[in-house]
Amino acid sequence: MRTSSAILLHTQRPPMMFGLPPVLALLSAAGVGLSFAVCVLAGALPVSLIIGSAVGLSLWVWFWQRVREDIHFDRILLKTPRFWRGKRDRTLVAGR
Repeated sequence: MRTSSAILLHTQRPPMMFGLPPVLALLSAAGVGLSFAVCVLAGALPVSLIIGSAVGLSLWVWFWQRVREDIHFDRILLKTPRFWRGKRDRTLVAGR
């Protein structure tokens, strides 16, 4: 008799909003808002909708492609770099 896994596999995937994890969806929306604000401040109000839509769509596609490659891309993107841990591939300089 086969035992089932104690880990629920369907809970390993993060929740999605429009195909993206919530953090990446919010980053995409923030890019749209920032592009709108820049267009309004620059006085380019007629093209603000076009530029905002293009920025939002391009960010969404870029994030979606990365999430398809690695489901936890949002955690890797927002991870704080820890320089004190050293490099992964160390080479021995002396003593060869």
